Amino acid sequence: MLEGVLKYARERHGDNWRLQLDLGGFVCQRLKCFADWKCDGIIAYIDDPSARAHFLSAKLPTVLIEPFLSPHSKIPARKNTVTFVNDDMLEGETAAKYFLARHFKSFAYISSSEKTPWVRLRERGFVKFLQSKGYSCKVYPELMDDEREDFAREMPRLVKWLKDLPRPTAVFTPHDLRARQILTAADAADIDVPGHIAVLGVDNDELICETATPALSSISTRENSHGYACGRALEELFRGHPGNRVIRTAHTHVVSRASTDINAIDDPFVARALNWAHHNLSTGASVDAIAKGIGYSKRMLQIRARRSLGQSLSDEIRRLMLTSAAELLSNTDKSVSDIAAVCGFTSVSHLSLRFKKHYQQTPLAYRKATYQK
Repeated sequence: MLEGVLKYARERHGDNWRLQLDLGGFVCQRLKCFADWKCDGIIAYIDDPSARAHFLSAKLPTVLIEPFLSPHSKIPARKNTVTFVNDDMLEGETAAKYFLARHFKSFAYISSSEKTPWVRLRERGFVKFLQSKGYSCKVYPELMDDEREDFAREMPRLVKWLKDLPRPTAVFTPHDLRARQILTAADAADIDVPGHIAVLGVDNDELICETATPALSSISTRENSHGYACGRALEELFRGHPGNRVIRTAHTHVVSRASTDINAIDDPFVARALNWAHHNLSTGASVDAIAKGIGYSKRMLQIRARRSLGQSLSDEIRRLMLTSAAELLSNTDKSVSDIAAVCGFTSVSHLSLRFKKHYQQTPLAYRKATYQK
């Protein structure tokens, strides 16, 4: 988030914005007196609700980032202030959509030891969206007090619960550390990931995700677009735009890795067809090419795909092309023209047209918001 603020300041104001960073704790000389600070505005991350009054007392243009406030609670209007709150329910919905796109029919949510609102909100968003699509979700029982202090005490119960899940089951957790524990339990019990359970975390902490076995898929919260938006909101206050606003944000970009690398399709011919398409997008994964590639009747493949996927094979290929393009935009520095070619689009304009219709933004705007350095 700090990187996003800095990016906004550099792009829009060069050296005209001087940023004084106060992280608190042992390493900082805290600047508690705003008069001595001589600042024109404040961007503050509120990790302790008691600090809110301190920042508001300065009576300066102020942007408050409040991760522990629910976006659905009533937030009082504050003069000359913009408040950012994160929509954790929408992140749960993102996880549900991600797994549904991979054709899962069995789902589970495993909470963590923290008794914080965002943990429950991510669960609620995941479960509620699945229910709206006609699916149920198993929810792991709450941890006992001794289990909160020692994962080894919980492991036997977690292993038994995981073994009893249908195959394959999509498992969502509130953060990467908890997802890592699930992978550890699965490895100890010879539970195949992603064949038996596919696991998705939140935060995209590369140290945790890349060193996990298998590598962990995760919803990224490291986008600098939120910090960039905070910089823009502060400038709008400087320019006289009204405060008293609450901006609801959410992280909706999933970084896919091996822990979810599966299409949960019962029909082996359709699963094989999609796997072939995924590896041959650049050469043109048409229905004709797929049928020829796997040595199967085109007509029968179309019938079986419609039955398994609930849509035509052509529609599924188009979805696969778009999701592949989105992942490359976020995770690589490939040019848009190269991405269009790799993902089977006939031109950049063809990609842009399809992409904007599906994601409601251009490929370059999507990259700017989600690109992982």
